[in-house]
Parts: sequence; C-alpha cells; structure tokens
Amino acid sequence: MSLRFYVVLSIALLFTSLLGWQFISAYTSEQMFLDKMMQAPSTDFILGTDELGRDQLIRLSEGVSLSLTVGCIVAVICCVVGTLIGVISGYYKGWIDQLLMRITDVFLSFPGILMAIALAALMGPGITNLIYALCLMGWVGFARLARAQTLMVREQDYVKAAEITGVSQHLVLIKYILPNIAAPLIVEFSFNMAGAMLAEAGLSFLGLGVQAPTASLGAMLREGARYMLVAPHMVLAPGLCLMLLVLALNLLGDALRDKLDVRRIERK
Repeated sequence: MSLRFYVVLSIALLFTSLLGWQFISAYTSEQMFLDKMMQAPSTDFILGTDELGRDQLIRLSEGVSLSLTVGCIVAVICCVVGTLIGVISGYYKGWIDQLLMRITDVFLSFPGILMAIALAALMGPGITNLIYALCLMGWVGFARLARAQTLMVREQDYVKAAEITGVSQHLVLIKYILPNIAAPLIVEFSFNMAGAMLAEAGLSFLGLGVQAPTASLGAMLREGARYMLVAPHMVLAPGLCLMLLVLALNLLGDALRDKLDVRRIERK
C-alpha cells in the first residue's frame, strides 16, 4: 500500500466521522447562543462558535455534506452529458463531429469559473441555480476526452468486426465503445467533482451560491473572514476542510489514473 492510499483513507475516515456528527449532535446548525458568540474551541463547542453563537462543528458537518452533494450531482450530470456528446461526435464523425466540437469550442473559449460566476449572477443566488451554472460549463472536459478515446477505440478490430457482422450502431456504442473508454472518464470524474466543490465554495463565498442560514464551506469562509483577527477558528476549520476534501479527491484521481493506465499495466 502506498502513502497516497493511507492519506486518502485517513481523510475519508475523518470526513465520515464529521458527516455523522450532525446526526448525534445535541445542537442544530441554526441554534444560536448569543452569550457565546465567537467563542474559541472548548469542551462544549469543539470547534468554537461563529458570530451568532452557532456551533461551528455542526455547521461544518452540514457544509461538507452540501459540498459533497453538489460536487457529486454536478460531476454525474457533466459526465453523462459530456460523454454522450463526445461518443456521438467521435463515432459518427463528419458534420455531426464538426457541429458538436464547434459548440464545445465555444464553451471552452470562456474561462469556466468566470462564466459560472456570470451565469450564477444572472440567474440569481441559490443552490439550484448554482448547480445549473456549474453543469453548463463542466461538461466540455468530458466531451473532449470521450471524443478522443472514441476515435481511437472505433478503429480497433473488435469494433470493425462487430460492425461487419451487422451489430447496430447503438449496440456498438453501448457494448464495445463505452466500456473501453470508461477508465479515463472515471479519473476525469474525480477531478471534475473536486473542481465543482471548489467552484461551489467560491461562488458561495461571493454570495452567489448557497444562502443563509444554510451552512456552506464558502459561506462560512466569507462570514469568518470579517473576524479573522479576533476569531481565526471561524476561517481555519472550513478552509482546512475544503483543502482536505479537494486533496483527497485529487489523490484518488491520481491513484485511479495510475491503476487504470494500460501502458503501466503492460510494463508490469
């Protein structure tokens, strides 16, 4: 077992415990203790309280849960849409390929986070609009990757043999193309999920994502930034959580890439 495996496992166990805290805590994320505002970590409040006297640990637990949910939903939608577009484009080629890739190039010409900020501002704040904005810009990576992989796989002998024997194009795509391009798409999924979580935190930090009183890592960072000098725990806890979440997903993506790399396996 590599060091990377133990790091990811440790972070996963940490966040599993953190996610379970919201179900056993005596407090709620909206419960306020006005006589204990911005209290430092103590036995009563393990990670202290915020500017309204709310328990930081329970809010952190709900914020992590929200970040993982948003990241997973965005990654799944982007994976499905992008893979579908990429596979169709790479398999059928011709004018279909040209049309779909020109549309993809249009989306790629804009910086993803800036476009997501513009879309979120245009549609208004809220978790649903945030997901729409992130999905609208997140599928292009899957589309380009799926197209490139499909162009290689469709030239393989087993695909040509299936086409010659009269297997329908839809069945060729489902049975012969998709299973053989899944490995790089799984790796891309982990990186896309990490990017979506960072983008969600960034938009919430700017006030364009999750709105109060819902707990979010980005919103907690925004609220804590105003009191960083007098209550640094309000920034440190959500900041470290976000960093560890993204680090774990990126390490997982790297591990999957190494594990599923055909050339690496053949050398062994």
